[in-house]
Amino acid sequence: MYKFSSFNGDDFEKAIQEKKYSTLISYVVNVMRINPEFKNDKNQDKSEAEIALDILRHRVPEIFEKYELQGGEKVLSKELILGLNLEDLEECFLRQTFLFSENFCEKRIEDIKFIGQEIAKRNTANFSKPQNQNQTGQSNKKQKSRSLNPLILGIALLIIIVLVVALAVKK
Repeated sequence: MYKFSSFNGDDFEKAIQEKKYSTLISYVVNVMRINPEFKNDKNQDKSEAEIALDILRHRVPEIFEKYELQGGEKVLSKELILGLNLEDLEECFLRQTFLFSENFCEKRIEDIKFIGQEIAKRNTANFSKPQNQNQTGQSNKKQKSRSLNPLILGIALLIIIVLVVALAVKK
């Protein structure tokens, strides 16, 4: 079995055997948030998220649902995604990973991957732009703020998911 670096592979295997879908979904969503651009894992031709998804497709195919719009959600188009600024794009990514945890389906994977790769492209483009020293200080503060916001939101969403699962288990 593949040795995951983002989570405990033995726990993942146990969740597969016990068909703990919410746990498996949490693992995949967390890996997507850790590596939003789906960069290939070292010595692999796929990212950890793609490897985990392939395992689930093969071993637990029933975990995947039919695509359904969630309350108030609009269909994403590539044009809409490309029209977003970086901050809105990062928020869109987090929202899509949350929606993915609610509606675990193949279409959402494609959208999340596209958004994550677009974020990576823009971050690379912003990094390579020359800036004078004063702008750099201001830019670094903005970048730290931007990188903390998704992290805080991701942690908050993870806590909410854990609480919902805990409440569901109690019933």
